Amino acid sequence: MNYKIKTANVRQDFNGLYISIPVKKNLFMLLFFMLWLIGWCFAEYHAVTDFINENYKIDTFELCWLVGWTIGGLFVMKTILENLFAKEQLEIKDQQLCIKNAIFCLGVSERLTTHQITEIKLNPINPQKAQDKTGKILIITPEQTFKFAHSFSLEEAQCLIQLINQSAAPQK
Repeated sequence: MNYKIKTANVRQDFNGLYISIPVKKNLFMLLFFMLWLIGWCFAEYHAVTDFINENYKIDTFELCWLVGWTIGGLFVMKTILENLFAKEQLEIKDQQLCIKNAIFCLGVSERLTTHQITEIKLNPINPQKAQDKTGKILIITPEQTFKFAHSFSLEEAQCLIQLINQSAAPQK
């Protein structure tokens, strides 16, 4: 059975439950970083060509600047890719729950058995503001709390919590 909860792709069948949510896009940050990346490419190109043209001789300041500038550019590229293509994924299969933040299906996943879960609840992002109707799902175990569906609408999150509770319940 496939569900389409506005922003989430939910699939439930005899194998288990699969939920995929695209990460919320920050368009201002995306535009700023893309423009910044143009300047970064220009400066990186000139720093590397100067390094090569000077027969690979570089002083300490230029080396530190080049390394720092390269790391900063890689961080910005990663942030842009996350903003465009990242997804939060939750899968319940064979009494195992897996939460994964992935870019192009690559990412770090957290696994736990469903019997470890003590509570699944909704945590509003800003409970003081009534107009802010977003929150995140907390999956609580005795050792750790896992967060899923950041900045998700409260109504959709409640629906997802019901589906997760149904799938995580012990099979009779």
